[in-house]
Amino acid sequence: MKKDVFAHQADFIDVQRIAEQYCLGLYTANTELLRSLFDDNAHLQAPGVRRSLSQWLDLVASRDIPEQSNSADDFVIRQLAIFGQQAIVQLECPLFERRYLDHLTLLKEQGQWLIVNKTYADLT
Repeated sequence: MKKDVFAHQADFIDVQRIAEQYCLGLYTANTELLRSLFDDNAHLQAPGVRRSLSQWLDLVASRDIPEQSNSADDFVIRQLAIFGQQAIVQLECPLFERRYLDHLTLLKEQGQWLIVNKTYADLT
C-alpha cells in the first residue's frame, strides 16, 4: 500500500471526529467546543442569512439547549469527502422541531483540520 493511503485514512478519521464533535457541540450548545472546530475567519451562511463565527456562537449560546429539551440527537453524516487538503461534510442536524442540512467545508493547514465555511438550510 502507498503511504498516501494511510495518510488519507488518518485524515478521514480526523474529519469524521470533527463532524461528530460539531454535532455534540450543537446538541449541548457547547460554544467553546464549537469555536475550537472552526477557523476564526469562518463564515456561516443560509438562504438570506450571513453570519460571522462570533455572531453564530452568540446565537447558539442564547438559544435553548437541545439536550435539555429532549430534542432528538439523531444527527447523520450523509457524506464525507476528502480532496487533498480540503474536505466536505454533509450532515443532517435535528434541532428542536426542525431538521437542518449542513455543509461544512474544512481545510487542513499546518497539520490541523478546521471548518472554514458552513452553509445550512432548513429541510422542514
